[in-house]
Amino acid sequence: MSSPKLIPLILFSLTFAFIEASVVVYLRQLLGYTLNFPVIHPETLLNLGVIAFVAPGKWLFPDASLSQTEILREFATLIVLAAFAWGAGSNLKRKLGTFLASFALWDIFYYVFLKILLNWPKSLYDIDVFFLLPVPSVGPVLTALVLSTLFLILGIWLFID
Repeated sequence: MSSPKLIPLILFSLTFAFIEASVVVYLRQLLGYTLNFPVIHPETLLNLGVIAFVAPGKWLFPDASLSQTEILREFATLIVLAAFAWGAGSNLKRKLGTFLASFALWDIFYYVFLKILLNWPKSLYDIDVFFLLPVPSVGPVLTALVLSTLFLILGIWLFID
């Protein structure tokens, strides 16, 4: 991967991560959450130890319309990442590599920016809601960072191979 192609991917991913982290800062402030979301006890659909998939519902936000808006925002996030990858890759393999690498950088730096803006997470073992699609997934921040690192390696390999 040449640096001229790598620079836009990095810039896009990092700026998008800051936008997403900013949204979380605003949501936490508006909803009165301090460092962590309230303790939740949703129905667990599948628990793999390092990540749990839970039943959708309004357990994360005070009302269903806010929950639905958040799900749609996350869907839009995937569309933005996919559109960027579609335009940046020259073939299907490179498009997939671009998607995985940009998703990974976005996710890793999302946590970096949350640490800078909120001093959160306090620990890599702090529990977070990773994504709401297709169903909500929760687990320690470390899980998200490990998965994103694997996505980054695979994405770069697909892009340059």
